[in-house]
Amino acid sequence: MKTKRIIKVALVFSSVSMVGFAQDTLELRTGIKVLSKVIEVSVTEIKYKKVENLDGPTYTEDKD
Repeated sequence: MKTKRIIKVALVFSSVSMVGFAQDTLELRTGIKVLSKVIEVSVTEIKYKKVENLDGPTYTEDKD
């Protein structure tokens, strides 16, 4: 019984830690890869924030 509880707790902590490190990689037309958090995807553009500065400005790139 105690072993099952320990396993459940370990699974919860491991899944929470994986969500905390979620990020997207955008590859721009120039070939530059940007680690980012995508905020919005529309028909013509993508809005994102850079992972290094999530409180910073929102960047916009045209979709191709």
